[in-house]
Amino acid sequence: MSYNVRSFNRFQWLEDKNVSSSIENFINGTNADVVCFQEFSKDEAPGFNNYPYQVFKPYLPSGKIGLSIISKYPLTNSKGISFEGSQNGGMQSDLIWKKDTLRLYNLHFESFRLNREDSLISSNYSEKIRRKLQAVFDIQNEQVHYFKNLAYSNPYPEIICTYLNNNAFSKPYKLLSGSRFDSFKEAGAGLGATYYFSILPLRIDFIFTSKDLRVIDYKTHKVKLSDHRPISAKLTKG
Repeated sequence: MSYNVRSFNRFQWLEDKNVSSSIENFINGTNADVVCFQEFSKDEAPGFNNYPYQVFKPYLPSGKIGLSIISKYPLTNSKGISFEGSQNGGMQSDLIWKKDTLRLYNLHFESFRLNREDSLISSNYSEKIRRKLQAVFDIQNEQVHYFKNLAYSNPYPEIICTYLNNNAFSKPYKLLSGSRFDSFKEAGAGLGATYYFSILPLRIDFIFTSKDLRVIDYKTHKVKLSDHRPISAKLTKG
């Protein structure tokens, strides 16, 4: 599973005062083996006691917001992945499943940091907004190229959970998905929207796999505990 949890409602975007425990209950109910979180807040996070293996990597040194992987299987070789000059980043960890090793990547690419005044579908969509978007696109492209070079030497089957911050028609998506399966395309249905900007449905969260794995199921979970919907894929060896 991949889930941007928006810091477990750290700034009380939602009226629900029990978002942290609700997310834990939701994940326990899905019985996911592995969960990759983006925008994970250490201070607000529940214990996830059903998951004995947990790794957290902050976006910034000594930070308390970052990425986390929780697992029912052992995690080893965990490392942070830094994007130069960015407040976003990534992490990797190797999962030991029976006698196999799988490389997990959990990635959060450059954010647009748009607000409601930056609506993409209004008459106020100005040249200033276009320049702002293009600058972020360029940074995302650089970050994806950096990650691809980093992952090139990986000897294991790989799973990439990512808040790409862009859609399936974008250049960053094409760069990242080129030699991999997009689990939604393999086994998903419908629009698969994971985020709504104003009323515009967007699929900007992804689970990619190397082609030595096979996707046998995919789901976009319609729970309202963050501004993103969690996604999950069931995998087997190819």
